[in-house]
Amino acid sequence: GARALSVYEKAMGMGSRAISAYDRILDEKYFVMSFWQGGLLAMLADLLVQLGEPDSLDWWRVLHLTVLGFVLDGVVAAWYYELLDRADPRRGFFSVAWKTTVNTVAYGPIVNGAFIAGAMLMKDGGKSWDAGAFARALAVITVKDVQIWPAVDILSFTFLSKAWRPLAASFMCLLFNMYISEEVNVDV
Repeated sequence: GARALSVYEKAMGMGSRAISAYDRILDEKYFVMSFWQGGLLAMLADLLVQLGEPDSLDWWRVLHLTVLGFVLDGVVAAWYYELLDRADPRRGFFSVAWKTTVNTVAYGPIVNGAFIAGAMLMKDGGKSWDAGAFARALAVITVKDVQIWPAVDILSFTFLSKAWRPLAASFMCLLFNMYISEEVNVDV
């Protein structure tokens, strides 16, 4: 009993120190950490999707989607959260509702459209661009985005500091990017 409690307390202390250290890094290197988190989690998402497919891995697709993750999840999302917090740093109901609405109505469709277009253009340099496939993929993904992200945003804007939002969003993006990756791959 006492020995098990001691091991548990040591583990919790190590975990607490690790989170504190990571928190300092996030505060000090906000944009750098967001960049790496976004890209690496986008890469992981596409690898997980492709592992579930019968064909061999398409490493060019992994590279393309990783680049999109670095740019969109890593740079654009971090800049966007910074902009929102500068516009309104509060965490009250109306502030959270305003940020969530802006994210759902404007930011989400723009970033999803950029992701889909980027994936389609990178696939073969735009030679087989299909506006209809783009519109269908964007519509499906936007509907899923509206179903998922408002709850994530409310939790994020209410409980997380700006430094932790890109990481939390990147983990959610891992799942969402798996969905987008599969959707883009099917429709293109």
